[in-house]
Formats: sequence, structure tokens, C-alpha cells
Amino acid sequence: MPFFNLRNLKPYFSRPIPENKIIKPIDGLRFLSILIVIITHSSSYALEYLLDDDTLKYFENGHGGVHMFFAISGFVLSQQLILNSAKFNYWSYLRRRFERIEPPLFITAALMVVLQISLFGDPKKFIESYFYVVTYTSTYFQMNKLLAVYWSLDVEFAFYIFLPLFWFLFRKKILFWILFIIFIELFSLDVPLLPNMKFFTSGILISLLYSYQDKLSTLIKENIAKNIISIALILFLFFSRHLITSHYFDLIETVLLLIILYLVIIQKALNSFLSHELIYRLGSACYIIYLVHYPIISGVGRIFQKINLWGDISGYVLWVLLIIIGLFGSFLLFPILERPFMVKKWWTFKFKDLVLNPKKIQPSSH
Repeated sequence: MPFFNLRNLKPYFSRPIPENKIIKPIDGLRFLSILIVIITHSSSYALEYLLDDDTLKYFENGHGGVHMFFAISGFVLSQQLILNSAKFNYWSYLRRRFERIEPPLFITAALMVVLQISLFGDPKKFIESYFYVVTYTSTYFQMNKLLAVYWSLDVEFAFYIFLPLFWFLFRKKILFWILFIIFIELFSLDVPLLPNMKFFTSGILISLLYSYQDKLSTLIKENIAKNIISIALILFLFFSRHLITSHYFDLIETVLLLIILYLVIIQKALNSFLSHELIYRLGSACYIIYLVHYPIISGVGRIFQKINLWGDISGYVLWVLLIIIGLFGSFLLFPILERPFMVKKWWTFKFKDLVLNPKKIQPSSH
């Protein structure tokens, strides 16, 4: 056996949960979501520092990717509630969410503090921001001076808190969740975080329909038709902010996400692509990729600024490289900064085993 074998690396880039509990197309959708975000931030950087041409402005719709993340969270967490409603414990659920998402944020945000202070000084401002970021309150107090992407974590954590409370009040009342989306769109106005809850709700609705998937999956029989429609809608989501001028843009985007999730999860559209090993593994690492991709893009971009010798031609090449490096450079940090904290009761293991000996840690549901 050769000393270096890619198969030997698979355990390091695999989530520590049983294979039969992974819905690969969901992770594939996560990959598309994080790809949209990375393309957006790479485009913004290239437009500002690498290109004079403004064509890349059409590739800036990171919110579409984040809103897809919200919809996926709505589906995944409500599925957990459906499957475990008889033995659901609210505090255990919240603690598990916190144990899973807080350590990677705690570490990466601390590194951002060090980086920002080294670049700009003013330690008080960045340390203060750190406190608000790691307590998921920076959006409420507008105290995020570290990294713009942290805003969505406040929204996610608020959803983790409130979903079970709403769920056990309204459970499988599909009409309530539809009216909830309409209410938020019409009346949420400037209430912090609430406007984003409709995107989660689109995932909840798909979760409620998921139990009928055997009947619903035959509504569109041709796989080619499903795939073409899905690709078209995902592309439309990506470019939507440049194509839709309606005052009800967010409501249209919510319906768009609802249809995309329906096609992918229930109709099983794009199943082969989204279940491809590289695609779903990248998607399963989307959290750490989300946390660290922009510092990587920015750092590599600073190097590219010095070697941009051929005007717009090299600018586009460097833009593509920013996307690739931002994605895979972040992915390489998964075994160190995210995977260890996916293990239940990770603090009871030696950290070196969590990182260096993943085969020793038995898969468990998270």
C-alpha cells in the first residue's frame, strides 16, 4: 500500500455519524449554498481589487445562498422534531446545538480578533465584538466589527431557540406555516431577525410533506424534466436580485426555495450530482467553510493583487482561483476545526484522538 492514499483520508473528511443517517442530497444542497456565498465574496473582492470590468456584479447574491442554508436548517431540524417528538428534551436539544456550533465559532472568531488587531490595532473594539459574536447577539446590538458573515449565525441560533416552541404548538398544521410566511412578509418590517424566519419555514413545509414523499415523488415522472427545472430554478435563485424588482422579492425567493427543496428532496431531482462523494462531503463541511472562507479569499487576494499583470484577462483567472482556493482551502480545516465537535460529548475524548484518529471514534447520531 502506498504511503499516501486518498482513501486513508476519507475518515478525516467524513462526519462522525452513521452513513444511513446522511441524506446526501441535503449536503449537496449545502454545497450549492456555500458555493453561492463563495462566488459572491470572490466576485466582490475581484471587482474591488482585481478588475476594472463590472461584469462580476451579476455574481453577487450571497444572500440567496444564506437563505438556502436557512431553508435547509428548517427542513433538517423539523425532521428531528418529527422523528423524536415522543422523547424530545428541549434543553438537551439546545445544549447539543450549542456544543456543535459554538467551539468552531469560538476558535475562528478568536483568530479573527488576532488578525484584525494585527492589521488595524484598536483591540478594545475587536475584543468587544468578539463577545457579541460568540453569544449570537451582534445583530441585535450592531456590534460585529470582525467579519460580516457572522450575522447569519445570530439568525440560526434564534431559530434553534424558537422552532421547538412553535413546533409543539402548531406541529403539522401546514396552513399555519403558510400563513406565518405571509405574516412575516407583510408585517415583520424592521423587527430584528424575524424577516429571515420565512426562509426557515419553507424548509419546515417540505419537512411536513416529506412523509408523503412516496406519493408526491411520482408527480413529475421524467428525471430529465426534474433536473432541468431544478437547475433553472437554482440559477434563477443565484441571479434573482438582478432579475426581480418586485417589492415582494423575499416572498418570491421563499417560494423559489420551497420549490427547489421540493424538487430535490421529494422529487429526488439532481440526486446523482448532489450525492456525488466530493459534492456532499464539501456540503457536510459547509459550517467551517462559511466561517473561514472570506479571510482565505482576502489573504490570497492580497497576494494576487501583486501578480495581476495582464489586466482583465488575468483578473478573471484570479477570480476563478479565488473561488477554488476559498472553497478547498476552507475544506482542509474541517478535520481540525469542525469534525471533532460533531462527536457527541467530544470533551470526553482526547483532542488528538478526535483530530488524528477519527477511526477510533465510533459514529453516532448528532
